[in-house]
Amino acid sequence: MSSLLDFAGLQYVSAGLERLILFIYPTIVMVVSSLVFGEKIRRAQWIATGITYAGIIFAFLGEFHISSAQENIWTGAVFIFLCAITYGSYIVASARLIPVAGAARFNSYSMISASAGVLLHYFLFGDQSVSDISTSTWLWGSLMGIFSTVIPSYLVAESINRIGGENTAIVASLGPVSTILMAWMWLGEAITLWQISGTICIVAGIIIVARSGRNKPDAINADLRDQLA
Repeated sequence: MSSLLDFAGLQYVSAGLERLILFIYPTIVMVVSSLVFGEKIRRAQWIATGITYAGIIFAFLGEFHISSAQENIWTGAVFIFLCAITYGSYIVASARLIPVAGAARFNSYSMISASAGVLLHYFLFGDQSVSDISTSTWLWGSLMGIFSTVIPSYLVAESINRIGGENTAIVASLGPVSTILMAWMWLGEAITLWQISGTICIVAGIIIVARSGRNKPDAINADLRDQLA
């Protein structure tokens, strides 16, 4: 669902704005953890959330400045925001199950499930025969599937296993910056002052959210290990 929503949103917004909206997922993780597991949201986390969403507003202002299709921007933003919610929920579950099941095993199960979901969606809603898909589409699709999906998912899972979800989020905050630069280099997307300001706010908010959760006890994982054992 996350990938489907992400690609749907990219039909309407730039890659830079997509990455900025998607990287609010640490705040989604914070809220979901609070609602589902009763984890207390600290004051610093609320402040960080405000800074993060202020960054989204800045990014939106920049997108409106360079695009005339403002209605499409809102449509794309909703898709990407829903993508952030589904991905954030996945991270919440991952942080509790990876220490128990192991990074490689957990991610393998996740990728198998995702593949089954993709195939089911294609058979239900696909409007093009497999034989009609061009060779270049197969090539780029395979490269994206392997190098942009499968390998990164194993790396993220192993990162969560080694340094925890909070530190992983800190390192991953480089994502919006690298995406904006690559979109400028390869896709010719403009970089605006609004976009730079939004990026700074979002990265700062992510780092505050991640650091404020560093000292949480690992009792949940320990209890889950004992139950499964």
